[in-house]
Amino acid sequence: MNGHGQAGAGREWLQYMEFEARAPAPAILRVESNPAYDYLLGDAGNIYIDEAGLRSYRRHLLFLKPDILLVLDDLEAEADSRFEWLLHGREAIVEAGAQDYEIVRNKARLWVHPIQPETFQADIQERELDASDVDGKIVTLNLKVESARRIRFLVALCALPDEDSPVPRITVRDGKLNIRHQGQKWTVAVLEPVEGADLADPMLTVLRPKVKNKAYSFERK
Repeated sequence: MNGHGQAGAGREWLQYMEFEARAPAPAILRVESNPAYDYLLGDAGNIYIDEAGLRSYRRHLLFLKPDILLVLDDLEAEADSRFEWLLHGREAIVEAGAQDYEIVRNKARLWVHPIQPETFQADIQERELDASDVDGKIVTLNLKVESARRIRFLVALCALPDEDSPVPRITVRDGKLNIRHQGQKWTVAVLEPVEGADLADPMLTVLRPKVKNKAYSFERK
């Protein structure tokens, strides 16, 4: 956010007390689990330093079983800001098609497919990192939006076992994601943010397949 990170970051060791002292604290707002998918919604609270100018940050994780993860980050700033969405890897990150990226290790692949926003700058960076558990190079995929007040980063990731495994097919139409992979089909509605909505409201809704019974659910009031 505007070149700034979370409280307590940026040194060899994470300074826990710097972000633990901030309020409100991060919290899990919603959990849902069933045979078809898992859904997790977290509020990052006030963990970013004041200079970042971040008003709110909620992360939605939708795991479409067995191997697709949708990450939706809903962020709002105090004023027009520079947003950077970062994905770190120990291995090389390579372009694998139009706005597709992959991290490969021992033939296994992590497929990364940005869906929103429609317009962004993408950059793959490599740098030396000296941290508590990492020595050497780290590679970062950086998705950047230079000037916005509110932004949503929606990124699909898929774990693939080998170099021959096909990647998912994702199309977007009328605010819905249609996903096909390994003989399975999903339709996911991406809901627009609503002013004054409850923080625990989901922004991703699975329309297909239909799930009759929830194995587990939780909502923080």
